[in-house]
Amino acid sequence: MFTGRVSKRASCFEEELRLEHFLRIQTTLTQLVKRHLTDDYRDAQEFIETIKRCEQVHIVTRSENYAAMKAKGDYQDAGIELVDWSSLDYETQSKLWEKMLRGKVANHDEYRPRGYS
Repeated sequence: MFTGRVSKRASCFEEELRLEHFLRIQTTLTQLVKRHLTDDYRDAQEFIETIKRCEQVHIVTRSENYAAMKAKGDYQDAGIELVDWSSLDYETQSKLWEKMLRGKVANHDEYRPRGYS
């Protein structure tokens, strides 16, 4: 699920782009499974809710994605500045929608630029 947030650098298209799971989906799920195994506790609903919460993504550059991983998801430490989708011009939205959202995130239609064919 796209959050409607894009890094400033990603909106310039000067670098390869990524959908960044800012809630650290892999780390979070690993910790959840480890806790369930250690505590002999099975809660499928908790697992499903965690996946739904952590599947959210921002659009960032490849180097920002790596910086975010190194900074353990702290965007300020990683030097990532996010902007709102609504602040982007039509051309930028169209390029991002086509390249990063259409068919790749469940809520892509919510971000289709107005008048986009």
